[in-house]
Amino acid sequence: MNLMKKSLYQIIIDDLSQAIASGQLPVNAKVPTEQELAQQYQVSRITSKRALNDLEQAGLIYRKQGSGSFVADQKTKAASSTTAPAGPLVYCVLPDGDNTLNNTLVTQLLLAFAAAKLSANIILPETLATLLPRLTPQTYLILLGDTFKDDLIYQLYEMDISYFKIGTSPNALDYPQITLTAELALQNMLNEFDESVQQLIYIQAAPPLSPYADATLKINLLKAVKQHQAIAKFKLQLTSATQFDSKNPPAATKFIVSDFNLLLQLLTSPLDLDDLYFIAPSLTPEQVQFVQTQHIHCYACPLSEVLINCTKLLSAIQKDATINQNLIVNAQSLS
Repeated sequence: MNLMKKSLYQIIIDDLSQAIASGQLPVNAKVPTEQELAQQYQVSRITSKRALNDLEQAGLIYRKQGSGSFVADQKTKAASSTTAPAGPLVYCVLPDGDNTLNNTLVTQLLLAFAAAKLSANIILPETLATLLPRLTPQTYLILLGDTFKDDLIYQLYEMDISYFKIGTSPNALDYPQITLTAELALQNMLNEFDESVQQLIYIQAAPPLSPYADATLKINLLKAVKQHQAIAKFKLQLTSATQFDSKNPPAATKFIVSDFNLLLQLLTSPLDLDDLYFIAPSLTPEQVQFVQTQHIHCYACPLSEVLINCTKLLSAIQKDATINQNLIVNAQSLS
């Protein structure tokens, strides 16, 4: 399955949004013009203009007459909003210290909302705290990640604010959630191992970028190995990158990582590429292209399915319809 067959319009959108999210194009920096983009990507000016228009609708850039397009400040835009919106408003709330979800998902959500004529902002939890007294039933919240406190969930429930979460940890409370899981992927991966495999080692980044996602993956891995031991028995070892000796990897062993930077480090080690497996909740298009080009065993949740389920939930909330409390998006093989 090749997830990289995208239109040039979408490539422009992804490249610019990644440059903005990474800081390569900082707030108020000038964005390439329609003509410059048309020349760079070998497209018509109609295509480059459409890409810039959609980025503007998503709130990622703003335009000055006669001067060009510039990177917008999402945090300032959200924090400075002191009046209730005229129509439905969506806030995508980013978690502190949790990089479970990549910037591509956030960008695609903003574009999807802009197409649906919904105003959307990206905010941090501290900004949400200042906005809570002004939120109305016309406000919708999407909590991105796993590090939100239960107190916040209770407060939103009491205020009758519509919300749902996109994350990797199980839904302990009774609220709508899109769960990104590798549970089935791990079972499929283990089924591919032959009898020569004697050991499976999960190498954790130190410290992990997302402790919640890392803990969830380890739990799913333990469950999958326990179920699989009825078919084939091998040892499971959990270790950290600081403890693992990549220069002398053990034989008859498969290795699992969930951190992209750690994956890059291991690619320079003597590890056999065929013994290395990369599992992540979601990946940027550039990361997908990299693992496919390098022929790395990789499992990740398709961004398209996350967006479809997100649209379903938002539509159900708007129509006050019955909501499926827990939508599952399973990681799929990108090999």
